[in-house]
Amino acid sequence: MGRLRLTPAQLGVWAAEQVTPDADAFRISQLVWLDGEVDPSLLARAVALAVSEADVLECRPVVGDDGVPMLDAVSAPSVESTV
Repeated sequence: MGRLRLTPAQLGVWAAEQVTPDADAFRISQLVWLDGEVDPSLLARAVALAVSEADVLECRPVVGDDGVPMLDAVSAPSVESTV
């Protein structure tokens, strides 16, 4: 995939984080309660499938030599899930 341009929304988030790097405004987490029995191996497979279909999870923002921020898939860490 290489490097991709940021969308206007991603560029806005990147710019805001440059101004206030310690702000938590764009760090979002979510807790999901699952009622009933959960098959850990099936849940792990579902998470792995979702991650495999979301290429952006394999990207990280980088600033190119020209100063333009982009998404870089080449230097991204691998995404692992723990269930």
